[in-house]
Amino acid sequence: MRWSAVAVVMLMMAGSLWGQRQLRESFTGGLGALREAGWQVPGKGIDSEADGLKVTSEGRQFIKLDVPVKPGESYRGSVMVKSLDVKQGKPVDRGSTMYFGFLDAKKDWINGGEFPSGPLGDSEWTKIEIKATRPIPKEVAYIQVWIGIDGIGSALYRDFEMASLDAEPAVLTVDAGANPPSFALPLHPWLEGQQRRHRRLRVLLSQDPAFPPEATYEFLGTGPRLTPEYALAGGAWHALGMWCDSRGEYLHAQASFALAEPAPGFRRRVTASFPNGRYAAQAELTLSFYPPLAVDRELQLSFGDLPATVLARTADAVRFRAASPLPAGHWPVKLVVDGQEYVDYYVNKEPANTFSFRDDLMLLVNGKPFFPIGTYRDPSDDIWEFAGIREAGFNLTHTYHFEDRTWGVDEARRYLRACAENGVMTFLGLNRQLMKQGNWREITFRCGELYDEPGLLTWYLADEPTGWIDKFSFTVISNAVRRAVPGVPRTLLMCECGVNNPLLQYYGNRQSEIYWFDSYPVGRSPLITVRKDMLASRQLASPEQPVWAVIQAFDWLNRKVKEMNMKPEDFEPKAGKIRCMTHLALTADVQGIIFYWLPKDRYDFRRDSPIQWEEVKATTRELHELMPFLTGRIEKLPESAVPAAPCEYWQRRAADGRQVLVLVNPEDHAIDVELKAPGLARKVSLPPYGVETIVY
Repeated sequence: MRWSAVAVVMLMMAGSLWGQRQLRESFTGGLGALREAGWQVPGKGIDSEADGLKVTSEGRQFIKLDVPVKPGESYRGSVMVKSLDVKQGKPVDRGSTMYFGFLDAKKDWINGGEFPSGPLGDSEWTKIEIKATRPIPKEVAYIQVWIGIDGIGSALYRDFEMASLDAEPAVLTVDAGANPPSFALPLHPWLEGQQRRHRRLRVLLSQDPAFPPEATYEFLGTGPRLTPEYALAGGAWHALGMWCDSRGEYLHAQASFALAEPAPGFRRRVTASFPNGRYAAQAELTLSFYPPLAVDRELQLSFGDLPATVLARTADAVRFRAASPLPAGHWPVKLVVDGQEYVDYYVNKEPANTFSFRDDLMLLVNGKPFFPIGTYRDPSDDIWEFAGIREAGFNLTHTYHFEDRTWGVDEARRYLRACAENGVMTFLGLNRQLMKQGNWREITFRCGELYDEPGLLTWYLADEPTGWIDKFSFTVISNAVRRAVPGVPRTLLMCECGVNNPLLQYYGNRQSEIYWFDSYPVGRSPLITVRKDMLASRQLASPEQPVWAVIQAFDWLNRKVKEMNMKPEDFEPKAGKIRCMTHLALTADVQGIIFYWLPKDRYDFRRDSPIQWEEVKATTRELHELMPFLTGRIEKLPESAVPAAPCEYWQRRAADGRQVLVLVNPEDHAIDVELKAPGLARKVSLPPYGVETIVY
């Protein structure tokens, strides 16, 4: 291995940065030379052969190298690999391959690297190539190179190369010949190879070069060109452009330009400030204008076909109300000025239920504690079928129909009423295509129409957004929903819990009223991961957000269970694990439990994995039996009485003074627990994944 122009040992000792140099390794110099050069080489499963490096894996085996990198730069890499009958041990295994992971300055893992799949079975020499990483985020100090096998078998490796990309500085092009102007920014090489990924061009405009938030205008589009939807005031302007996707931002580029005053009949930005979500016969509403509108300019205002009365007017805003009392409803507010029509909606009605949160973050529905025991779907996977939901005793349900398909308000209203008729509430999803488009007007219109339906518990903003939408588009939608329909809480589900990750911190910072996390460890990691993930989620969530847990009830083999003709007893999570994971989540003080299994096109949950279905039902029944405690107050044992690891526990007090203490064994072997709490001293034996409930 060698660096062109600089020794790797000097590079790593000095913490220097790359420039345009290149790293090469033939893997023909022996394991000792690799270790001397900084490679982390396991003590077994790695051999040096004439053809290169031989890796043998019983599940996962890699050699690793931590390479210093420079924030803002991008890197490419490749390695030649020859697979020798490599097989997947798990359905997520990626074969004989090479990864680029991200590490911070302390060498802690940061999400966002490159993880291509490699050959399986027997293969000829094949090049595994990472053509470009995303521009290195500022919190990343190293790329950790992984070369080896994600799976079972052996493979040969040779001719590894890694280099920084020779990229020209990004240039933001401005066409200021018209008002509004147009902007263009070339794609970053990494984004060029990500055709399927959601990506947006983002432009910030301000007449202050410091871009203060209160004087900055944000625009998002699909690119490669972007034209704001409204005109700007004439004068000197500053622009900041960037590409963004679900993981971050790239290619920040600035430009300054002069802009003429807009031509007559231009379109303005009109911003509504309405007292949405509460009924008032003649509430005061405000519309703000940009660019300003002269106070002597004629304008027309109405609530649908009903006239409005102007109360006050400045160049920047108009304050008004209905000329006569308005019935409760969802009213289009129309403004016509300079031949341009603007429409926004006023939600002048109450929600069917009132929602609030107790001081311990328990959800209150109409003033009463509500502990959700939910599911993502009926096992039939039929939007109109509730038999399985009733059989299991869920009080909360959902369907992906509204996230994934085109739908109308009438259909959603029928669904919400069907939920109410079947004694269950729902977390209602928003259409993902509209979200990615930033179409907040259509989304908030639908939310306003459905605001007073009794089956509605929460707006389900998104699940796992870091995989499909950029944070800016998400925030536009999240804020619009909060403004339009504030009386119904918003929910956000996350699947990553790195407490030091800035992107995850962003999503945890008041983007919703309720924070969910899905921890799916079975087949990947120990069950105790559920508790660890929920505790990390508590750190990421805002102090006023309750954390609800989504529990794994599916097998990661996914569709392969059909190909393998698996017997019911072979499905994961095997007996006892679903109940154990549920109680492990409760040891982290979550205030809600939701079960997730796969849609029916993967495999039929009720028919193909009856053991898991029965355990979900049994666990749901148990939660209902514990409901007086779940809706009660969280208690903690004295430090001296906390059971020794690996046992975990949760404790709650019901309104009538009774308490429950639940002991949980997260291990795959039996454990003995000695309780030392006053009045509870005893010895308890817990079987693998066992749970012991003590009511006193």
